[in-house]
Amino acid sequence: MPNVWEIPSGGMECDEDMQTALSREIAEETGMIIIEISGFSGAVEYQAMGQRCIQLNFNVSCSGHVCLSSEHSDFAWSTVESFKGNLDRFMLRTLGLQ
Repeated sequence: MPNVWEIPSGGMECDEDMQTALSREIAEETGMIIIEISGFSGAVEYQAMGQRCIQLNFNVSCSGHVCLSSEHSDFAWSTVESFKGNLDRFMLRTLGLQ
């Protein structure tokens, strides 16, 4: 999905617990390492490829330098207020803005 603003996300592998999946996805998509999970920020249900899914969102602190995966073309450090006009409906729901 080119030209879409999003947060790092992904699915759990069969043998993973939630914390392991969260750490792996952050590392895969940003190259950064989680140093603290400071809280749960919400959940969004959706349909994808004919399956019912739920996205669980957490607030995390990370260390390291951003090194994006090939899934992404750019990144920005920003406040939600300054970029929410760029978000699609799903991301607005995901961040609790709609």
